[in-house]
Amino acid sequence: MSEVPGSGLSVLAFLPKKIAWPQNAPMHINSTRKIGKGLILAVLAIASGLLLSPAGASLLESRVVLESSAAPEGKSLSHGIATVLDDSKKVSKMNGVSLTAPPQEIPSRLIGEVKSQTGASWVSVIPYSFILEGETETHFDVERQWWGERSVGVIRQIQYAKEHGMQVMLKPHVWVVHGGWIGEFGYDTQTEWQAWEKSYRDYVLHFARLADSMKVELFCFSTETDRAVKERPDFWKDLIKEIRAIYHGPITYAANWDNYQNIPFWSSLDYIGIDAYFPLSSESSTGLDTLLRAWKPYLREINAFQVEIGKPVLFTEYGYLSVANSAWRTWELENQLNELEADQTAQARAYEAMYQTFWDKEWFAGGFLWKWFLYDKAGGKDDRDYTPQDKPVLQVIRSYYE
Repeated sequence: MSEVPGSGLSVLAFLPKKIAWPQNAPMHINSTRKIGKGLILAVLAIASGLLLSPAGASLLESRVVLESSAAPEGKSLSHGIATVLDDSKKVSKMNGVSLTAPPQEIPSRLIGEVKSQTGASWVSVIPYSFILEGETETHFDVERQWWGERSVGVIRQIQYAKEHGMQVMLKPHVWVVHGGWIGEFGYDTQTEWQAWEKSYRDYVLHFARLADSMKVELFCFSTETDRAVKERPDFWKDLIKEIRAIYHGPITYAANWDNYQNIPFWSSLDYIGIDAYFPLSSESSTGLDTLLRAWKPYLREINAFQVEIGKPVLFTEYGYLSVANSAWRTWELENQLNELEADQTAQARAYEAMYQTFWDKEWFAGGFLWKWFLYDKAGGKDDRDYTPQDKPVLQVIRSYYE
């Protein structure tokens, strides 16, 4: 077994433990985000003295968002072309991609393709755990979990990322099996809460040790555990202190988009982490201008909150499904995917609106798009899931990430 780089620790230190697995428990629970105009832009760029070298032409092409959806009768389409990004104005960001946990061991090249296809220099590696409904134990490193969810797979993904010159955010997630969303998860008695806290603490500190031993660049110690944060503030205060004593890099928490202003411990962290699934527009055909207007009140609120707290903002998750209305209530759309048609243009437009709104803000640290599958031939023109793989949105992402 190989040694964890720079730690003197064998991977054996992080290998799975065994628990009894209920017969009816699932093996894995998935989460539940005109050419003519391009010619005009090119002419304007040439007229203004832009040198269209091969690299420049590629940049120009990648910044054009196609408006392929038909406009309603009697109405014109909103413009779908973003301005060419001036390299001198680009701000260094965490240009990240959230990796899905693969069921089996993968080759290093699959993580290398994340970098080559998106321009990303960061990945989010997610060590999943689960809670069975009605129980208090957070189960992790269980043999029957997928390879990428367990420590052995997490270690390998981090090693691969570093081999490809990428930085890593380690971001534990908890699934509540048959019990709904983790943000609504909780208990009614002090005894139950305390039992869960002990179990969750073991889970988080295990991966804090792993993160420190492998010199992981950022540790996000919890994701959307909103009710637990509200009802058990002292537990989180103590847990943060324990994490700081173990892990010596920056830390954050991933708050749901509608709850980030209610987290009491931002001052103890390094970033304000937000899972940024803000609903923008319910219209079936939404132009870029409409999305940009819809972002403005959220932008003002986030900026004001950032000034109050004095920490940079990081989108610990952001992303859009490849369907119409993709910038609306994505958690509702997820349950309707089988009934919806694929719409790659809507996804690309939603990404463009987010980037135009936030990417040049000095207080904005960047983000991790959701999500990237670590297998060949993922995504494609008929895919309706969040992944940008083999879709037009990749051009938009690269134009900001590279």
